[in-house]
Amino acid sequence: MPGRLIMNQQGTAVGSPDLKKDRSQAQIAGGGQKQDFGQMQENAHAKAGANGLPNGQAANGLPQAPPTSNGHANGATTTTSRLPTPPPLDQSWRTSDANKPMGVMLARLAQQCFGDLNDTLNRMNEMPAPQPAVANGVISHTADQSRESVDRKKVLMEFASGQRDRFIKALVLSDWARSEHDMAKLVDLKVWHDSQEAVQHKAMHFIGVTKHDIARAKMPNPNIEGAMELLASRKAPKWPDLGYLPPAKLTAKQLRATLQNMNVTIATRLNLHEDLPFHFRDYSIADGRATFRVNGEFEVDLSVADEDPASQFYLIDLRFTFDPAPTLTDDALRNALEAQTNEALKSSGLLGCYDFLHNFVLTHKINILKSHAVQLFRQKWFGCVVTETHRRVFAIQYWKDQTGKKSWLEFGVSSGRPKGRQTRKAPTAIHTVRWFRQGQEVDDDKIVVDWNSLDLDAVLAQVTAKHASWTLSLIQARLQASAGPESRLESHLSTSLSDADECKLDLSVPGLKRPMVVQVEPVTGLITISPATRDTALAERILNQNPTIDNSNSFAQLLCRAVQEQIRRITTSSGWHAADLRTFGPQANFKALFGQGVVRHDIFTCHKGWGEEWSLCVTYSLSGEKWWVVRIGTVNDAQGRSIKTVADARRLQITTSGLSRTEVSHVERLAEAEVSFAVLADELASNDIPYHLEKLSLLTLKDVSTSRDATAAVYLRHRPKEGKTSPASDYKSLATTDWIRIAYRGLIGDNDSDDTEVRHDIRLTVDSTKLRPLQEYLINTKARDADVAMNASGGLALSLRTPFGQPYIKEITRLVKRCQDLNTTLSAARALQYTCTSIGLKKVAFTYGTSHQFNAALVAIGTTTSLKLGPSSSNPHQRIRMHLEALYNKTLEGPFLALAFAMNATQPLLDALANLESTHAAQGTITVHAHDHFNYFIMYHKPLTPCRFQVGVHWTNKERATVQRQFAYAIVHCPRPGEELPTELSDSLVDLSKDSGSRAEGWFGNNKGGYITGTKSLSTVLSRVDDCIRKFEAPAEGAAVKKQEKQETPLPDTKPPLNRNASKSHVTTQQKSGAGPQSKVQQKPLPNPMKQNNKPQDNTARQMTVTATHGQRQNQHPGKVKQEVIELD
Repeated sequence: MPGRLIMNQQGTAVGSPDLKKDRSQAQIAGGGQKQDFGQMQENAHAKAGANGLPNGQAANGLPQAPPTSNGHANGATTTTSRLPTPPPLDQSWRTSDANKPMGVMLARLAQQCFGDLNDTLNRMNEMPAPQPAVANGVISHTADQSRESVDRKKVLMEFASGQRDRFIKALVLSDWARSEHDMAKLVDLKVWHDSQEAVQHKAMHFIGVTKHDIARAKMPNPNIEGAMELLASRKAPKWPDLGYLPPAKLTAKQLRATLQNMNVTIATRLNLHEDLPFHFRDYSIADGRATFRVNGEFEVDLSVADEDPASQFYLIDLRFTFDPAPTLTDDALRNALEAQTNEALKSSGLLGCYDFLHNFVLTHKINILKSHAVQLFRQKWFGCVVTETHRRVFAIQYWKDQTGKKSWLEFGVSSGRPKGRQTRKAPTAIHTVRWFRQGQEVDDDKIVVDWNSLDLDAVLAQVTAKHASWTLSLIQARLQASAGPESRLESHLSTSLSDADECKLDLSVPGLKRPMVVQVEPVTGLITISPATRDTALAERILNQNPTIDNSNSFAQLLCRAVQEQIRRITTSSGWHAADLRTFGPQANFKALFGQGVVRHDIFTCHKGWGEEWSLCVTYSLSGEKWWVVRIGTVNDAQGRSIKTVADARRLQITTSGLSRTEVSHVERLAEAEVSFAVLADELASNDIPYHLEKLSLLTLKDVSTSRDATAAVYLRHRPKEGKTSPASDYKSLATTDWIRIAYRGLIGDNDSDDTEVRHDIRLTVDSTKLRPLQEYLINTKARDADVAMNASGGLALSLRTPFGQPYIKEITRLVKRCQDLNTTLSAARALQYTCTSIGLKKVAFTYGTSHQFNAALVAIGTTTSLKLGPSSSNPHQRIRMHLEALYNKTLEGPFLALAFAMNATQPLLDALANLESTHAAQGTITVHAHDHFNYFIMYHKPLTPCRFQVGVHWTNKERATVQRQFAYAIVHCPRPGEELPTELSDSLVDLSKDSGSRAEGWFGNNKGGYITGTKSLSTVLSRVDDCIRKFEAPAEGAAVKKQEKQETPLPDTKPPLNRNASKSHVTTQQKSGAGPQSKVQQKPLPNPMKQNNKPQDNTARQMTVTATHGQRQNQHPGKVKQEVIELD
């Protein structure tokens, strides 16, 4: 190698001593020692000294200067200045890719050393182990003469020697690198020299090629004469005759005998002298050649040229038996194969021929796969595969754009030696295929490659199909593991061994109309989901970002999202409104309310009638959607803002396989029933009333006809636990059983209004001894409302209407009590000869009067009852309708009996008063005012004498066992404070009360201006009193009679409140008369004919008294009330 060395005085080179030492050691093995540059200089000095000149040809070792003239060299400076400036050297190599740093070279040298060391150790491991002869387990200390051991040492020494030479070269280069500037100049010169040499060779080559081309372009003149002679006589005497003697032609018999002899020779040699390789056992001999067949590789025809068993075989023909096979039409390829095969036959015989052709076929098949990969990259797999070749190993990476670890196939040639065991049979090289899936080699799933018919596309299709099946099975396993044991996820995996398009995973959950299909795209390896939606596109992007992670949550979200969108479309079209979940705060007890595994949820308001307290919630999970009725509450967060929260949730037992608009109404109906039962359950629990829910058929939407009326019922127990008071316990005696059945029957009214009502059907069994009149009426009469019904066995059905979501246990109690009131009403109506035209829980209609010319209806409005009378123009009770209505509402026990009693008692009086008013209609001199339903004031006005009379209703105590009473009407003068009648008028009224002839007319006087009469003579008495007053007109102005300002008792502005406390009931006062032997009449003002308490009493035996309140004001103290006893003669 060239170098730059400086010599010292002793002739040793100044440089790296280690370098010279190593170099001298390296040259010992070569035999002779080469002279270095320093030695060459020493030899040159020695030759110069031999000539007698110590410094060579010049004195002091320097050339003599040329002669000068006038101090200048003759022509030296001028010649130098006239030389042209040399062109700049090409230094582009310094920035080219070919210029590598010294560190990179040393790193690669170390890497190559490490790789060669591994190869050397592998070769040593593959060598047979030495078998030293030992005696009694003691190894002799003699030299190792084992051939195997010597071979191993030789391999190791060859490795060490080769690496030593490499590192010596690296050491030399490192010494040169110390003179970087000078070496760069030397390299510049070398680059320039090489470029000039290349240009010279190129010019020479161009000249040669041009000369060769000109020779072919230069054609000689055609020999027309010779051609004509040859065509005419088939001879060319002018052409030279070389004197070749053609061989004699063999006859067919000779040729056959020759071939038979060759067959015999070949058969004898193969059977007796040759050691056939194992793979050459399939052969045939015919036509003077032996044909050896290796299945799936080649067929070779061999023959011999001599009968000598030591002579070699020669290649006659070669055919490849795999597809696609190379064509041997190219003479160059065929000649090369023939030469190589004959050389292998010459050196190693048949075994060498097989090894050469076998390895050639193995390598060629790898190259065919590589050419297939190039074609696939240009066509179907464009941009999706990456190939790499290293010696006889071909690797192809598929799904290049897939994130994560790589997946690839390796096609190679192995030695065929079994691992972990030894065999006496010589190993034969074979093809191996290794599959790496996401960076890990797959050993349990072998790739089948048809080496007889090579098709890389089919191999990739097989690999991608197995990879896709593995990916989909992994998704299925993870999804089922995360779903849990209660999952209703339906997954069906379809796999294929040859086509990734046929590999798919069908996923479905209850409520999803179409299953979701998950596939892996064969070329790109990306996960695709169909049907294609915006959600599936987002899920695909998330899944393909990293397919190796657990993506079960993404699939669960996607499935539940699909069901959610489907339900949202149907519910929105049905008029439901989805709540904004952002208005709800964090739900700490979400799992406690709705269970585990909930992926998504929605909250709906079915319609406006539901209000803000109740909503319908749907939770979506892999076990299907679940429907809940939730109670919405409000809480304050840390900032004091009011946010919504789910206070309670009740599960709806709904089994769906797909929701439609028709089925949404059934879900809504069941939810409304659950809300009603939830409200009832809370109220029953707060009152400690036992109940249980009857489990009827579940609402299965598969069969609409059977599920349309399917609902549940609550059984309510009358008897409460000890220490509690139930609102329904007071009516336990009405039923033969302790339970009342309550069933939901839907909403009533407009769903979009706030006053939506819920209808419930109540069923109970009534004792045969109770409610007999009501039972007979409902069975025999069709004129009844639809809200109450009763059969002959005592089954009572009631219809309850309550506001949606409001407690209604007290309403149930009111209905049960209403049934008792209806029974009392019918009983009283029968006794009073009233005719009930309609009976219902909200309305009772009846007719009354002597010829049933009047009608009335009691209409329940909330907690009160309204009285409607007809005909409105002729019904006398229109005057006291408000008083009668108040009487009915404040009477707790038997309100209808009290009402009918009052109407019967007041009808004659009202008729008489109406007649009296008609006589004064023209003058307007009389006014009738009803203080209550049993007390009336008759007031006369000018021009008549102003005065006031009070008319009270009384009854006798006869016939206690019947409802029919003998009514009496008391008429007394009731002056205002400070008011006095004229003497003539007062005397006239007193005389009228003393009239003994009045007994024949049926009325009586008290000899003091008071009167009592029966029903028949009531009009007569009022007419007689009216006649007395008509006789006297009012006195003129300034008369002695003191006139007081007219005062009338004001009408009550409001209805009297109901008195439901027994302790506040009125106490009746009995007054005895002080007269002689006449019959005694007990009188009392009658605000209520029944005692107002909670205990039933005998209404027929009630006695009433009348308090004569002469001149009593409305707010006067009760102790100053004057009580009069009216005596009957």
